[in-house]
Amino acid sequence: MVIPSNMNWLGRIFGHWVIRELAGIIILLAAIVCLPVWVSQWFAIDKIPFQTETPPSGAIPLFVSRGEAREALLATVKGQLGALEQREFRGAWEFAAPGLRQNLPVDDFERMVASGFSIMTSQHEVVIGGVFNNRDLGHVDVKLVSETHGTAFYSYILVAGRTQWFVYGVEALNSEQFESRLPKQTPQ
Repeated sequence: MVIPSNMNWLGRIFGHWVIRELAGIIILLAAIVCLPVWVSQWFAIDKIPFQTETPPSGAIPLFVSRGEAREALLATVKGQLGALEQREFRGAWEFAAPGLRQNLPVDDFERMVASGFSIMTSQHEVVIGGVFNNRDLGHVDVKLVSETHGTAFYSYILVAGRTQWFVYGVEALNSEQFESRLPKQTPQ
């Protein structure tokens, strides 16, 4: 079989076209993989907004809570934990600070508790640690013991309302932090 001379010419053009297209695809794939990593250094968030990199120089003074203030703080914490144990998320949500409730609907609150604080929704024993306040802010450490979820330590941050304390936030602790925050016993 004899190949006409014009077919050779088409084969060379087709060969160049294939090589050019393959090179373009390789460059495109490389850009898709490498470009986001290269560009991310200019667009990535280096620090969390509204948080300082160093602790504030003047710590907020808190004092050991006694009497009615202690009972009011504990009523809020135990009320929310009791509602969560019964899976009454709307009732537990009512113990949250008004500003938090305004920005966190009940459904989102339920998802947050279920994903990050699941021990609170199981049968658990509550052990109270340190209880502190300064009339505006309160702080209650709790240890939760559950047969199904083990043991967890949390620190409740509360804000004073007109008639009661409200939960402003909850953060996880470890056992050493929990123990170190227990009020010192005075010798008798």
